[in-house]
Amino acid sequence: MHRLVADDELSDDAIIRFNASSPSHSLDGVSIIGASGGTGHPAVEMVQGTLGGANFVNGHWYGASDAVDTEGRVTGTYSSHSPGGFAFVGEARALQDVRAGERNSEQGGHSAHTLLFGLSGESTARAAIDADGTMSFGDHDRGFDSEFGRPRVVQSPWTFNLTAEADGRTASLTLPEKEAQLGDVCAASHEGIGEADVMLSAHVTGQGKIKVLALNVGGDAVAVQGTLRVVVTRAKALESLD
Repeated sequence: MHRLVADDELSDDAIIRFNASSPSHSLDGVSIIGASGGTGHPAVEMVQGTLGGANFVNGHWYGASDAVDTEGRVTGTYSSHSPGGFAFVGEARALQDVRAGERNSEQGGHSAHTLLFGLSGESTARAAIDADGTMSFGDHDRGFDSEFGRPRVVQSPWTFNLTAEADGRTASLTLPEKEAQLGDVCAASHEGIGEADVMLSAHVTGQGKIKVLALNVGGDAVAVQGTLRVVVTRAKALESLD
């Protein structure tokens, strides 16, 4: 592994460049503390090879805070200070592998989860939040039993009229959401319903399609206008360790 150090504080060069002798080689556990040089400086540039478990504790605005490849794209896995607090970068394949493996909820510092939460004295974690938005939850020494994908919000203007008679009590609308899959959990709301006795339901009817149904359960006709919002979340029950 060769180390190259930026020597022009006004350039956008990385503080340190690493160039592995092979693309399959990895650099693990790099820490850079107190480095600065302007907002254009990344902390590390990986010319060749992969970076894992890095930590950059530098100034929020003028510190070198990121690891990038030769094209300037964020690379590797690392945590760093940011103007808002902290930034955490994970690697998609590693996250998918850990969630599919037997060590998914293993408590401790060797976990591949982006953020892991647990209690002292317990062998498995209580929660994990990953960089791709996936969240996992479990109980005391039982492992994770529930997993949720990141929520997606679909919204659309929707104006409709519902009568009190049987043949006019319902209305429906189909919305596109390219990632929606059969079985995803949906919740719908409409800002125009107010105190009217109208029930809304939503479900995925096929890949990328969400159907919303409105039902008038009251005794009066209802006119609704405004914005419809649907939240779509992938949920999965996991096998616990007990």
